[in-house]
Amino acid sequence: MTQPIALLTDFGVQDAYAGVMKGVICSINPDACIIDISHGVRPQDLLNGSYLLYTSFTFFPKGTIFCVVVDPGVGSKRAALCIKTRNYFFVGPDNGVLWSSVQLESVEKIIVLDNPKFFTPQMSNTFHGRDLFAPVCAHLSLGTEVSAMGTPVEQIRQLDFLAVETDGQGIKLRIVHTDHFGNLVLNLKTRDFLRLSLDYFSITVNKVRIDRMVSFYEEAPSGVPVLIPGSSGFMEVSLRSGSAASLCRSTTGEWALFSFKSKRLS
Repeated sequence: MTQPIALLTDFGVQDAYAGVMKGVICSINPDACIIDISHGVRPQDLLNGSYLLYTSFTFFPKGTIFCVVVDPGVGSKRAALCIKTRNYFFVGPDNGVLWSSVQLESVEKIIVLDNPKFFTPQMSNTFHGRDLFAPVCAHLSLGTEVSAMGTPVEQIRQLDFLAVETDGQGIKLRIVHTDHFGNLVLNLKTRDFLRLSLDYFSITVNKVRIDRMVSFYEEAPSGVPVLIPGSSGFMEVSLRSGSAASLCRSTTGEWALFSFKSKRLS
């Protein structure tokens, strides 16, 4: 059985882009096992793509090839990468979208994909998902050695979706994802939040204040936004039987102000 190929893109489902990538893969490897993580990454949003990959890849079998195409720099001088770790392959642009996930792995090889033998015959400057990343992933799934595909390098571009900012009022968290239900996922890990042992907290999103945490959705009062530990391991702003995104008039990429008082920090 060939290694699974997991696709994560910002292509959406309205256009043919994701389907064409699958067609290219299956033309090279008709037995390819292709899994869609999501094609709903916010367009050109590297932080959103980083979060979705980070919270997904560890659930896949060892040997999975992750093809990540969130690529606002397509056609430019940005490099294309294949990173081989102890457990997986990560294929995508060198724009930081792979960086956070790779930090959880033991890296064995980083290859700049510059061998045209593994690309489609005609390279578009606007669709490397089809012409570069898809065929590379297909060849990897057939057992091609990654070293044959390009030039080894030591470093990749860094982008930390977990990074926060501070000001005089508190910590500025980033909304890194808005899910189908309107939950606003913050770049605050649940374990880090709980370790603070808080006496008090508030999170403000577009002047909407959240100062109550619940453990599950039905525990929340109707119409009151709350903080809840999400299944991805990150804290989320949620609204029972409603959309926190609509209530807060906020979405992915925006800031949330986090202030708190902790016994441990007193």
